[in-house]
Amino acid sequence: HALIFRSKRGFFWEIAPSALLFVLLLLLLNEWQVVFLMFFGVFAHEIGHLTVACLQKRRVYGIRISSSGAELSVKTIGFSYGKDALLHLGGIFANCVLSLSPASVTGIYASKLGIGYIMTVTSGDKTLVIGVNAYGKAYVVYDIDGNDLSADASYDAAKADAEAAMASIYEANHDAIVAKMVTEGIISSAADAQKVDFSAVSSRVVAVYKVSGGLAYVAKAEGFGGLITVCYVINDAGEIVKYATLAQTEVAYENLYGTYIAEDEYAANLTGKTVADVTDDTLLIAGSTFTTNATKLCWNDIKAAHEILNGEVQ
Repeated sequence: HALIFRSKRGFFWEIAPSALLFVLLLLLLNEWQVVFLMFFGVFAHEIGHLTVACLQKRRVYGIRISSSGAELSVKTIGFSYGKDALLHLGGIFANCVLSLSPASVTGIYASKLGIGYIMTVTSGDKTLVIGVNAYGKAYVVYDIDGNDLSADASYDAAKADAEAAMASIYEANHDAIVAKMVTEGIISSAADAQKVDFSAVSSRVVAVYKVSGGLAYVAKAEGFGGLITVCYVINDAGEIVKYATLAQTEVAYENLYGTYIAEDEYAANLTGKTVADVTDDTLLIAGSTFTTNATKLCWNDIKAAHEILNGEVQ
């Protein structure tokens, strides 16, 4: 049976099980960029229909979503064939406007670590490759011939399109990170984490939050057995007041060395030290060069971020 949601005014959203299964399959295949672009195109099409329906003062009942697309339910009785034709053309017109826009995103590709994204964007007659960091900030632009166009203001619209496409992805990543921070005891609730803009710098630091006790830095790197995600809370005096690993679903901690960095002993060894006190020996995980190197990479970028942000965030 379809899922049906109704507003107080009677507008309904009907979602077929096939649509949910189709989206779930794409997400399991890590094709979330396809999901985003698909829904962006479908809803733009329906907004075109909705705009014409409102101009014609038609009653709009709701929208049905299935694996084959979406369908707007509107009143059709009492309207001429000409007006019906305009209603149908509204969706096509909306898609045409999108295709003729100065720039449009045609592909989104995430790095393995999730610390950056590559987007392909059409701008006029050019196909651009735009690098976007974990904060959704476009920081580099190349054409397909490898020419660096980052400083060319004429491609600002393409950058803006890339950043707009990243907005929902960034928010989803942010929600997942904050949820893990709550689970690991860094904060008590999601409301305790205030986002800090660190979008001007591209590094392994994928999130910074102002929390009780200081600034919380989240960084990612590839260790032995999979991805590691670590969180340090550093106060104004440069002291590490909290440390935790944020073991997201893609992280493989089942092996000995990957698990060690999540243990209380490792956290206790870091907590209370100042930024200046942390050395390679502090971060050492005996017997695991890969995970040790990953923790060093995370720490070096977190340390650099703290040097930039400490004292700047009120």
